[in-house]
Amino acid sequence: MKQLTCEMCGSTDLIKQDGVFVCQSCGTKYSIEEAKKMMVEGTVEIVGTVRIDNSGSYDKFIGLARDAFEDSRYESAYDYCSKALDVNAENPEMILLQGLSLLGKEEFGKNIPVGCTNAVETYLKKLSSFEWGAETAQEFETAIQYVNSVCDYKISELDAKIAEIRVDLRPTRGAMDILADLGRPAFVVSQNQAEDKKIELHNKQVRGKINAVQAKVNTIVGFQKETTEQMSALGEVKSEEASKKRFDEYWAAHVDEKSALECEKKNLDEQISQNNASFAAQRTAYEKEINSIPEAKDVTELEKKAKKLAADKQALGFFKGKEKKSIQIQIDEIEVKKAQVCKVVSKKTDELQQKINAAQEETQEKNAPLLTRVKEIESELTKER
Repeated sequence: MKQLTCEMCGSTDLIKQDGVFVCQSCGTKYSIEEAKKMMVEGTVEIVGTVRIDNSGSYDKFIGLARDAFEDSRYESAYDYCSKALDVNAENPEMILLQGLSLLGKEEFGKNIPVGCTNAVETYLKKLSSFEWGAETAQEFETAIQYVNSVCDYKISELDAKIAEIRVDLRPTRGAMDILADLGRPAFVVSQNQAEDKKIELHNKQVRGKINAVQAKVNTIVGFQKETTEQMSALGEVKSEEASKKRFDEYWAAHVDEKSALECEKKNLDEQISQNNASFAAQRTAYEKEINSIPEAKDVTELEKKAKKLAADKQALGFFKGKEKKSIQIQIDEIEVKKAQVCKVVSKKTDELQQKINAAQEETQEKNAPLLTRVKEIESELTKER
């Protein structure tokens, strides 16, 4: 008889519990008949379908897959993901983790496996159809960390390989230069030329290896950038959709509250508009008074007289000094009078402007609490739910 061995994880620690044999390592359950067949030496022909109930080990496989992945044990992570997907092939996290594990366990010279990129695409498609709750959003953030984790690991591994290859570069002849110093120049020159060509060919091959590995690094960097951008973009879209859904559902359940707030805001807006219209009318009336101050016309007339007298003075000849002096006295008198009238105009203008400012301040004081309440209502109506 063979020793009873779990077909899922290879453990021999199986105990009979409640009429079935249960693997203590992974939780897989076997019926008594299945256990008997597993213990028979040689090949056993099984007729019909044998079902192994490993649903109890599903969560354990997921935990083991996560732990192995986080420890960069990608071979084990891949195997545990496969076992979890045997139970539930629709688990998006295991689909993604299995694909990324495939990338992590590939040798340095290989490109990103198709299975890895397909896994990312499948993951994105599955999550795009899910309802976007807090748990899903957190899973999505974890997924982005998964991608960055395995890509950073792989890039680090490839960078180390480049450093290892670079050691093989031999830029100088070394020993051949010493032989040249010791004599036999013709022989040594010939040997040096041959050695130069060997070194040149060798270094060319080494640089080719470096470039090949660097190309893999560039591919993974591009994959990492494109994948995280796609995930972030989908995350933003789904987050907005979820926010809008919560918003719409809240107000669908609070119709009366929304109606009352909108009605209050409408009344406040109308009151603010009336206050502004009243101030606009007052300002227009005061500005009209400013433009029709009687003394302002006197200033204009005095300026005209002064200008005419100045022209008359300019027209007098060189020997008309007495007449010029007389005209200048008249001009000076007009300027004194104009200054007095301008003072009166300025005073009246200032008084009217003060009335405009007072009316504006009064309107602002009236509107301040109304505007504050409007902002509160707008915030309540538009805030995230």
